[in-house]
Amino acid sequence: MKAITRAFCSGDRKIFYFLNSNIKCGVLDKFMRCITELGGTIFTVGLTLSLLLFGKNIVRMLGFRMLVSLSITTLFVQILKRSVSRER
Repeated sequence: MKAITRAFCSGDRKIFYFLNSNIKCGVLDKFMRCITELGGTIFTVGLTLSLLLFGKNIVRMLGFRMLVSLSITTLFVQILKRSVSRER
């Protein structure tokens, strides 16, 4: 199992270094940083709570569905992280 994990890590590093050394664009670097933040915890939880607290009818239901979805995926991700415990 450790050999498989090492092989994946090695492949990941090769891809990472290849992409970072060959693909560069200052404008896209800044733009993608902003896009990445949209998937961050603060934005996602803030949007969900805003929909729950300030939404009406369908919007509030959407906020509730987002809350359930975030809870389930967070639980799944944490279980997966702890079971694999692969170095980033």
